[in-house]
Amino acid sequence: MDALARSFSVIYDEVKGLPKHYFHILDNTSSSNKNQFMMKWFIKLVMMGVFQTATALFPIKGHTHGPLDAVGGHAVVRCSHETFETSDELVAIYNKFLQQASFEKGTFDASSYKQDDAADWHPWVNEVPLSFKHLTGPRAPHGFRFMKRKHMNPSEAAISHDQAQGPDDVMMLTYNYMSDPLPFQVITLFGSFVWINSQTFFTSYLIIDRFL
Repeated sequence: MDALARSFSVIYDEVKGLPKHYFHILDNTSSSNKNQFMMKWFIKLVMMGVFQTATALFPIKGHTHGPLDAVGGHAVVRCSHETFETSDELVAIYNKFLQQASFEKGTFDASSYKQDDAADWHPWVNEVPLSFKHLTGPRAPHGFRFMKRKHMNPSEAAISHDQAQGPDDVMMLTYNYMSDPLPFQVITLFGSFVWINSQTFFTSYLIIDRFL
């Protein structure tokens, strides 16, 4: 979370703004990415209006050998031929590699930094009192998209069967796979009357199950 916050800061400082839509491809590890805290992170960004939509995507098995993951492997191999005495010198070596490497078209910035301190993000994300189940496992979804109801297109809105109709309701769209054009499930996480007009959130327990 701290690395993401720093990345947002770099983008904002460079172009004086952030994009409306945020897509993030993450590894499936439950310890680091596919867990309660990261889901709440994406939800909080939408609730605060930082992004119109925030999408978390988790590739299927085998993605380690793709171009996205290969950057880390190339960096380790290239930097293994270098010598360094301090952590700052190692960061400089990595940055040199990143400046010389070729990335996919559209890459905005590639850099590394030494993370001496990190904010404690857990109290911040835990202000969203949701509990997620079935996030991992062989049949778990590979895509989650968060947005307000007013930003859904008609095809997405038609999948939702709830009764709430507030334009600022916070929604979650769940996808079987990253490549699916439409979600298989659309759920209201928070009604706008709750999180806009109340200083305390209600507690909800969400079960993500593709058979619902």
